[in-house]
Amino acid sequence: MRVLGVRLAFALLFGATALAGCQRAPAPASDGPAAAALASFEDLHAQAAARVDQGDWPAAQLALEEALRRRPGDVHTRYLHALVLSRLDLRDHAAEGFRWVVDNGAPGSEDVEQARNWLIRAGVLRAPEPAASPEPERDEPTGRLRGRTRWELADNEQVTADLILEGTGTATAGRTYACKVMLNDAYEFPSLVPGEYRLRALRNGVQLWETPVVVGENEPTVVDLGTPAPAGRPGGG
Repeated sequence: MRVLGVRLAFALLFGATALAGCQRAPAPASDGPAAAALASFEDLHAQAAARVDQGDWPAAQLALEEALRRRPGDVHTRYLHALVLSRLDLRDHAAEGFRWVVDNGAPGSEDVEQARNWLIRAGVLRAPEPAASPEPERDEPTGRLRGRTRWELADNEQVTADLILEGTGTATAGRTYACKVMLNDAYEFPSLVPGEYRLRALRNGVQLWETPVVVGENEPTVVDLGTPAPAGRPGGG
């Protein structure tokens, strides 16, 4: 009877030991280095974002650095990593990270603009100068020619003439202006390229005057056309 009891106790002890050996070992902590080494980029990125939201900067740093080992060129992960480094007061490393984002991110994207703003506030980059208002396009320098014609006419006689201004200088070559004027009245060429010209007055094909003219810039040039030496009357009408 004593032998039977000893055997029963031994069997119970062996069964308990076998049962304990069949139990599952506890899983490693999900945030440990071993788990991070096996996690995917997406899992690490999500874990880092959660740590950022919680303000757990050291844990976020570890997760982001592991994520960057998988995708070193991911701009948003680089931005988050630089942000975390700035929260940890690692300013030099943060500046290096933000600079990478500015240099490699899509121009105008939120990550690039936020990184640029951080660098400007930190004194690493200079703020862009305000865009200067575009200067209005300058037309060609303008001059003006004006004056009065004078011719001896009978009372109440009205005679018109054609004034022709032809460019003769380097700046005015090929330019021709014309206007019709009443003799003994004022005339004006309001918008001219400054330079050398020849001014002629014709009436029915007959030349009444011809004189060289130099038109100045900005200020009006005044040339009066007086009665020339007797060469026949221009004729009425």
